[in-house]
Amino acid sequence: MPQANPSIPSPRYALLPSAAHREVAGEIFVITADRGFHRLDSSTAAAVFRLLAAAPHSIEELAAAITATHEVDLATAIRDIGEFVDTLVDRHIAQAVQPATFAVPNS
Repeated sequence: MPQANPSIPSPRYALLPSAAHREVAGEIFVITADRGFHRLDSSTAAAVFRLLAAAPHSIEELAAAITATHEVDLATAIRDIGEFVDTLVDRHIAQAVQPATFAVPNS
């Protein structure tokens, strides 16, 4: 994942409407428009997926949410979640939908 440039807003990601999903016993099963079948069986992957199902999020927002509930540092979470979201995009489960907007503090 490329190094973030603070002057350029990070993209937000959301699930594609064409990717149908169900959660069964804590695992998430996804079927994509190309009839691909995917199983998310880790608690972290499922948590990220649920966040994306609820609303668009940037990698940084997802990482912050995961570090609040899992024992992982922010840098590792950003790296790992970035790779996971890239995989979701590659598999036609998620897409970049809009840039995130960040408030700039007044000086």
